[in-house]
Amino acid sequence: MDHTPPPSLALERAHLDLINRRLPFFALGWLAVAFFWIATLLLETGAASLPSLLLLGFQAGAFATTVVVIRREVHEHRAIVFLVVAMVALGLSWTAFFVTLGGPAAAVAMIQVAFCASAGFTFALRWHTTLVAVLGTLWVSMLADPWLTQAMPPLESATAAAIGTALILLATESAHRSFRRDVDRRTLDEEARQALEVSRNAHRDGEFTFRSLAESMEVAVFIVEGTSLRYVNATAMAMTGYSLDELVNMPFWEVMHPDDREQVQTRGLARQQGAELPAHVEYRIRTKSGTTRWVDYRAVIMEFQGRPAMLGTAIDISARKDAEIKLRSSVAELSRSEEKLRQLAISQVAIREEERKRLGLDLHDDVCQELVGVGILLEAVRQRLPPDAAGIGELERSTQYLNEVVEHLRALASDLRPLQLRDLGLLGSLRALADGMSSDRMRVSVSCPAPMPRLEEDIELAVYRVAQEATLNAFRHGSARAVGLMLSAVDGHVNLEVSDDGSGFDTTSTDGRGLGLVSMEERALALGGRLGIWSERGKGATLLFECPLRTRTGSRNHS
Repeated sequence: MDHTPPPSLALERAHLDLINRRLPFFALGWLAVAFFWIATLLLETGAASLPSLLLLGFQAGAFATTVVVIRREVHEHRAIVFLVVAMVALGLSWTAFFVTLGGPAAAVAMIQVAFCASAGFTFALRWHTTLVAVLGTLWVSMLADPWLTQAMPPLESATAAAIGTALILLATESAHRSFRRDVDRRTLDEEARQALEVSRNAHRDGEFTFRSLAESMEVAVFIVEGTSLRYVNATAMAMTGYSLDELVNMPFWEVMHPDDREQVQTRGLARQQGAELPAHVEYRIRTKSGTTRWVDYRAVIMEFQGRPAMLGTAIDISARKDAEIKLRSSVAELSRSEEKLRQLAISQVAIREEERKRLGLDLHDDVCQELVGVGILLEAVRQRLPPDAAGIGELERSTQYLNEVVEHLRALASDLRPLQLRDLGLLGSLRALADGMSSDRMRVSVSCPAPMPRLEEDIELAVYRVAQEATLNAFRHGSARAVGLMLSAVDGHVNLEVSDDGSGFDTTSTDGRGLGLVSMEERALALGGRLGIWSERGKGATLLFECPLRTRTGSRNHS
């Protein structure tokens, strides 16, 4: 901890200490001078001794009071103020003494100059502080010249006083600056001494703290200097299986896995030479028993016993590495499973579409044609019968019903095998689907914000089937009054959004997941896409089908 006070406070304390140390000696010295001066004056003039005794008593009392007050003072500026007041009072007492005795003016001026100069020099006062004392003593004393003998002419007196004042101020300011330089030098020496002591203590405490901390850590700690390990903690020995003597007597890279040794050696020596390298690396170590362990290693440059070294820490991450290997294996297995599932979905979709196509052809080419043949036979029979023959009405109604069945089967065959995709494209087929499913009970609309290119056949078929199934579900299960189909191509994906205002359903329940939803999910999976459904009871449903966009070569946009 730094106990050195600020420079200004240190100077104030030193100045106050200087005044306290020198004031008693200055007082004794000046009283001795005053005694001999007064004794000489009394012997030469034969003046009365009472004023002399009063002067000595006053000055002794003033000095004693000043010593006591300043010793109790803790603020430099207040001590200096009291000291200046005491100097002025002592100086004026000499003036009063000489006025009483009628002494010479030159003697008074000499005493005032000597007193101010010696006080200012002794106490290292600043020039402006000394100037206050001089103005209060020397220049005030000049006002008493008319009552003194051998008075000097005013011009000569003022000139002498000005010269004396300048000399006093110069001497005292020089003394103060010398004192200040000495204080600054001593302060710097003390700061340097304290800094050196703090550095020594910090080094001792730091090394002790480091060793105590390192030995208590569950992280392996190494200190490398040059090619050798200079320090290892107990965790490092337990991690490697080597003893302290074995570790410090082998190159630092010897404990690493053979495949990593060259890299560790090169990087470790380069780091100690100041090379900028990543501080965090994962290495393998080979323990004394031959086991391989993965460690998370971090290194920084430090000073060890006054020399540059490398501080390294290592954490055993073998368990994490094993988990990562197992996780990668699991991810790879999951990817294979997903691919198998996708291929299965592709196969199921292809089989389903092939069955739809076969059923459509059978209905159109076989069943419908046979029914048409039956209708022709019925019509031939009706024409051979007379108009008033019995049962002629029933025969006509049977022919009409048969024709309606044929038309219904043809429509069903068309749904099973949407041939319009080949001619109209995806958007045109969706509009045809919407027109065919719209009725008084439900309105179906189609929108497409931008022209849609011709997509690969399996994509167009999948989107069409999803739209067909979703619209039928909205009508059959949701009792929807309005269904909206929106087709778009965004960021390399085909998006089909189907929304309705029907009764909705609980998406978390498995009861409502019929074959329709399952077939739509299979189509999304087969194309590498996804199917999302959002619905609440009473708030309709929204279905989003998304798959990668793949266009046919040489296709044109259809709007």
